Amino acid sequence: MAIATSTALMAASAAASAAGTMSSISAANDAADTAAAQGRVAAGNAAYKGYLQKELNQLESANVARQTDSEVQKIRAAAITFRGTQTAAAAASGVIIGDGSAQAAIDHTTQLADSDILATMYAGVNKQIALQTGGRFAVRDATNQAGALLSDAAARATSYKNQATGSLLSGIGTIGSMAMKSGFLPTTIGAAAAPTTEEA
Repeated sequence: MAIATSTALMAASAAASAAGTMSSISAANDAADTAAAQGRVAAGNAAYKGYLQKELNQLESANVARQTDSEVQKIRAAAITFRGTQTAAAAASGVIIGDGSAQAAIDHTTQLADSDILATMYAGVNKQIALQTGGRFAVRDATNQAGALLSDAAARATSYKNQATGSLLSGIGTIGSMAMKSGFLPTTIGAAAAPTTEEA
């Protein structure tokens, strides 16, 4: 009766230990899956933000190009109008256009307009370059961040998997120790096969 009771207690303890081990393994595996999933989501968000910034910069760059062209056209139109006014004033005064101070004044207006046009185009191009470069940098930084997040998630998932493995090995060791203490397993290798004095 005592042996049966001891056997039943050992079996119950082993079952409880096995259940605890499986629970720990399941929790560790779930944590690993969660860490991996969170890493993928975070990496995806980072990459998306980078590419979104690039697209926004490209749209802004296109808008700058349109604004620059509009400004250039305004400057050209203003220059034409002003030159016409200068020509009309000179003609009204009896000045012959093509030489002298009247022509010099008109030429100066043309030079000023050309200078304004170049400055406007230069500023527009510089802004476009800055926007496009910023977009490329945003993608690069986002890609690096996404990679770092994935690496971190993989490391955490591996850590949880290692915990699961450790729980399994610990559980096996606990159950084996209980079995040896109860006499179900030999305490040393070959002990069960060693001959007794009488058999020898």
